[in-house]
Amino acid sequence: MYLYKYREMNARNLLSLRKREIWYSVGRKFNDPFDCTLNVPVNLMSGSSILSFIHKKTSAKKLLDAKLITTEQIERIALKYIAQAQELMISGHINEHSLSPILDILFASLQRSFVCCFSKNATNHLLWSHYADSHRGYCLRYKKEILLRDIKPHLYGDVVYDDTSIDLISAVDDFANISSNIIFRKSSCWAYEDEVRLIHNDIAENEANVSKAEVHTEEAIDCVILGYSFDMANLHELKAQFSNDEIKFKKIVRSSDGYKLYVSTECY
Repeated sequence: MYLYKYREMNARNLLSLRKREIWYSVGRKFNDPFDCTLNVPVNLMSGSSILSFIHKKTSAKKLLDAKLITTEQIERIALKYIAQAQELMISGHINEHSLSPILDILFASLQRSFVCCFSKNATNHLLWSHYADSHRGYCLRYKKEILLRDIKPHLYGDVVYDDTSIDLISAVDDFANISSNIIFRKSSCWAYEDEVRLIHNDIAENEANVSKAEVHTEEAIDCVILGYSFDMANLHELKAQFSNDEIKFKKIVRSSDGYKLYVSTECY
């Protein structure tokens, strides 16, 4: 029902609030160098993926059924393809591989995609520390359906946390989705972010084009959650960025007998 965006208390973010803007950016501007960039772990093929390709895209199954070829022979063919790919990678001649054009298009798509990130969690210690100035900032609560209606992203969905690499040969079957699958994929060490991503309809036109804004209605935000260490002297300035009087302002509080965080029932 809700998406959360953590923010520092600064002039740029206040201006975005006043203009009701959501900002997308390209992957190379993210804080994780392995996220939506050329550094994502991609293999040309694995044993299982090349075997799947041989069975689906060649006459191997018919030959097996007719007993004109054995499973062992198919596996030897797969190993041969893997060895050739590894040799080209080691020698620095991967551009000579038949899958190289797909790799080029895939990375070009990754580099040019605009992505906007949210969380489904408003009470995570690390998110408050990393993205809201160690609790001195705030967290915006968006009504998901209204936000999606307003800014109409090309795609949106939950991030999948997985440490395995992407098999490029799978792009032969599903090329339309493989770049977006990589955008929605991060290392498992980031799972605490509980992230949802939106992908913009447009793509970057050049190297200088690194961000893009969309405007939402006033109704998209219904609550602003102040960090545990938020300076209450700044509350009036924060409230002044909104023209919707129905927005609630609450605050992060800590459990009386532990580290668990809660959103206060009290409004400020």
